[in-house]
Amino acid sequence: MENLELASNVKGITKPTIAGILLFGKNRIKRFVPQSGIMCTKISGTKITDEKEDVKFLERNIFDNFEDTVRFFSIYNKHSFIVENIKRKDFYEYPAKAFRELLANAIIHRLIFYSKVDFLRYR
Repeated sequence: MENLELASNVKGITKPTIAGILLFGKNRIKRFVPQSGIMCTKISGTKITDEKEDVKFLERNIFDNFEDTVRFFSIYNKHSFIVENIKRKDFYEYPAKAFRELLANAIIHRLIFYSKVDFLRYR
């Protein structure tokens, strides 16, 4: 873990680095890195100030937060389908693959050391 800079040796004790905590931490990561959480919000209108229908605060490691955010998104991603012959063809307002890519980039390029709020807006 030290080779990957996920842990460091401090006075003979191996301790996780911030990267180690973000990637592999368990329970309440925000206690150690307050800016690491993700807030998912479903708003009823088109403005960020409109009424909030659903809000989730995600405070686990990056992998768990990623999957939880994808689940939150999939709940509100409008879905329809058609049946052609005997096969069902699904259609989504936003392709899940595109959202996963957008979310991965937002997390990877996020400046974790700043406490400003980042918004990923979904209508």
